Amino acid sequence: MISVYTKIFETPQRFKPKQSLPIVLEFLSDFLKRTVVSSEISYSSKGKPSLMDNSLNFSVSHSGQFLAVACSHEVRVGLDIQTQMKVNDSILQATLTKNEMSQSQWLQNEVHFLDVWCIKEAALKLTGNGLSMPLTELEISFEQKLIKAGEYGVLWYTKLDLFSDVTSYLVFNQAVKSSDIVVKYRISDDIH
Repeated sequence: MISVYTKIFETPQRFKPKQSLPIVLEFLSDFLKRTVVSSEISYSSKGKPSLMDNSLNFSVSHSGQFLAVACSHEVRVGLDIQTQMKVNDSILQATLTKNEMSQSQWLQNEVHFLDVWCIKEAALKLTGNGLSMPLTELEISFEQKLIKAGEYGVLWYTKLDLFSDVTSYLVFNQAVKSSDIVVKYRISDDIH
């Protein structure tokens, strides 16, 4: 089972990880059915958050006024949400493999490019590498809904419908049925 928690803030903001920590702790506490405190969270050298006891796999993503957290006991997860993005040739070359570049629809349509960006960003969050691993080292198979991720093997992905006009993807390290992914709740208020 994978639970995805979402929150929409009244005011768009540029999140910093520690700024959203109280909300992330609320989501983790709900999932684990116990209180999770900030001292239980550690960050890798590349910024990936985790519980120090490794009792939970989770991934956090922010974009504009949107926040989402994916949690699972059974599978490793990576989540990315993106409201919009300006696409130019240098971003395309840094993101797309030669095979993906040859598919001209990615060059013409920013919506499709956001799909590629979110899938790859979520995969990097799952691996814990963040943007320290080049996006071109990940090859997406759109027909099979999987990602060839080098030393990390094959990863699976699915598109989520979390927010209107926001591209959202979840990546996991083993096949998961869509019925095993649950959006837990959507609440709205600002960070205090």
